[in-house]
Amino acid sequence: MTGLKGDAEFKNIRIGVDASDVNTKEKGSKGDFSQDADTVNIKDLKQDSWSTTASVFTLKDMSLKLTDGSEQCD
Repeated sequence: MTGLKGDAEFKNIRIGVDASDVNTKEKGSKGDFSQDADTVNIKDLKQDSWSTTASVFTLKDMSLKLTDGSEQCD
């Protein structure tokens, strides 16, 4: 991911957790920085990425535009 914007609300967030000790099924490598939360809600999400993985991913009022790459996306 190269960018993420929006109004975010996290419930029970833990920042700076060892990635091998997050409260999720998938774990990271021991010693790597991580964060976790019980829930996160992001309003007006704008994400620039090559891939996304999620068990639930809701996109309200989603809009998709395909271009030949010569236009700058908003």
